[in-house]
Amino acid sequence: MTNFFNQQGLAPQVIAFESDDDKDYLLTSAIQGEDGISGEHLSNPEKLAEVYGRSLRKIHALPTEKCPFQRRMDEMINEAIENAGTVIDADIIPEGTTKAIESLHELKHLAVNDTVIHGDYCLPNIIMDNFQLKEFVDLGSGGVGDRHWDLFWGIWALKNNLNTDK
Repeated sequence: MTNFFNQQGLAPQVIAFESDDDKDYLLTSAIQGEDGISGEHLSNPEKLAEVYGRSLRKIHALPTEKCPFQRRMDEMINEAIENAGTVIDADIIPEGTTKAIESLHELKHLAVNDTVIHGDYCLPNIIMDNFQLKEFVDLGSGGVGDRHWDLFWGIWALKNNLNTDK
């Protein structure tokens, strides 16, 4: 996904990618700027939210045809169902594991694969310089999916990092 985003001018160039039995290692070119949770960015939440929203719109406007992962929602929902018994965050789904699994099964039938998504859209994964988008990082969950996935996690990240519902 990083190569795909790089071809669109939205991610650094991949220099090397290696895997061993436990981990993956990705080396990219350097990015000038700071992530969305830097002090400068958090000190101006209105401007941060505006840039954050416009940046997500750039992702959702990317062409889906050449994206290397065409049905990302299917994979992510199945993975979430498999892990639901051990990884449910009560702050996100306070109703508990049973309700979470029911919701995931419902989502499986409602989610579409029609937009390029980041997959982990949050403030640490957007790099800016003086409130100007530079590039995105941590794209391993990206692919063609449902824009609502990014919208949910993007809003959650704003609330979590800015400590407000505003």
